[in-house]
Amino acid sequence: MIFTAGMGASILYWAPIEWAYYFNEPPTGIKNNDELIKNYAISYSNFHWGISGWALYCLPALAFAISLIKNPDNPNF
Repeated sequence: MIFTAGMGASILYWAPIEWAYYFNEPPTGIKNNDELIKNYAISYSNFHWGISGWALYCLPALAFAISLIKNPDNPNF
């Protein structure tokens, strides 16, 4: 429950505005190049909330799935 509550709060807060945060304050020190800053902000936001971010959650999900497939009556987590 802690995981789902934390992810829900993060998705509602950071996913819609993270690109704007990086657009206003680029962490790499890019200056006076709006096109480069825009591309950086969008790509960095997609890195966090896109497929690469969610791919990390496949590992524990796979472990839980294997545990449930091997012993569906008595899951041992």
